[in-house]
Amino acid sequence: MRLWLASVLVTTLLVGAGGCGPQAARSVSAPSTSATAGCPTTAGSWQGGADQAPPGTPAVVKLGPGMELTPNAMTLAAASKGTPMRVTGVVYSRSCRPLAGVSIRALQTNGDGEYGPVVGDQPGACCYLQGLALTDGAGRYELDTVKPGHYKGAYPAPPAHIHISVSHLGSGHLETELQFAGDPGLKNGRPDPGVPVTPTREADGTLHALFDIVLSEP
Repeated sequence: MRLWLASVLVTTLLVGAGGCGPQAARSVSAPSTSATAGCPTTAGSWQGGADQAPPGTPAVVKLGPGMELTPNAMTLAAASKGTPMRVTGVVYSRSCRPLAGVSIRALQTNGDGEYGPVVGDQPGACCYLQGLALTDGAGRYELDTVKPGHYKGAYPAPPAHIHISVSHLGSGHLETELQFAGDPGLKNGRPDPGVPVTPTREADGTLHALFDIVLSEP
């Protein structure tokens, strides 16, 4: 599944239906980077029980201007201030089993640290970059977006981050953050749960971050 965040936040999560799409040839391997050997659950805040249905179905998701949502692709048109960035990953169970049909919601600032348009001296209204999609049959997702900026005027400043909400029957609901290794905000003592990653730079200048997620179900 691929999630696009662009033009008012283009968050595009595209997971090719029926094994089709840009990641169809990619083999699903054991978790790496944010999901390590043994598949410990991803750091974050857990809510609900195993029988809780995933919230935020496509019928009730509120999208910003220019955004589209289909069962297998999320396109968020965002004011794309910032360095283009692609996030890819697989959602696993604790036994390292890829999970299909997992609901993933993404929310972030643009490269200027704005969640939405600034009106006068008021903070930006939500949201340039947000959306929802489901993982494909191999548990995959992809997010095309920009690297988020730091909040303006916040003290102590949190690290730049993407809010990731993950829901699946059998796991309840996980709230976590994709953060960035080396960000000075990681040292300020704020208790925000998250997973720091180290993006690499592709030939076209786009950043690529690997963010696998492990849920609590067996």
